[in-house]
Amino acid sequence: MTSWRRINLLLAAYVALLAAVWFWPAGDDAPLPPLTDIDVAAVSTIRVERGNRLVMAFERQGSTWNMSYPHTSPAVAQRVTRLLAIAQAPVWQHLPADATAQRFGLAAPTTTVQFDTTRIGFGDHEPSQRARYVAVDDAIAVIDDLYFNLTMLPPAHYLPTEPGR
Repeated sequence: MTSWRRINLLLAAYVALLAAVWFWPAGDDAPLPPLTDIDVAAVSTIRVERGNRLVMAFERQGSTWNMSYPHTSPAVAQRVTRLLAIAQAPVWQHLPADATAQRFGLAAPTTTVQFDTTRIGFGDHEPSQRARYVAVDDAIAVIDDLYFNLTMLPPAHYLPTEPGR
């Protein structure tokens, strides 16, 4: 075997090894921590405010959800469950305790969701990823912007639709 063949064979083996490492499936990452430790099955009231104005309110009665504001009507439980998912949103990043709320648009949150007594304030859009700054108690976190979009749905989205409408 000539020296050039030996070098080419070693280079091919090296490239194959690099390709195997590159395409090797990564192990499962640990799950991200939830935004709150709320037991969503125990939540009995939900309020959604934009600015300081109440937009929607829901109350659980037994196993059913009812909208109490702006309409008084039974709500679609599956859709309210999606709103409850905000409380369990995976946190992408926790910010230091000394981070100022004003810097992230949380001094006056654009939207606030309240689950019983726990308030979650939504601030500015995080510029480097599709995410949103949120404040829970005294903590500031970054979560997927999808959860903010759930708060922007109109109240009619949570009401049952009539056939033929």
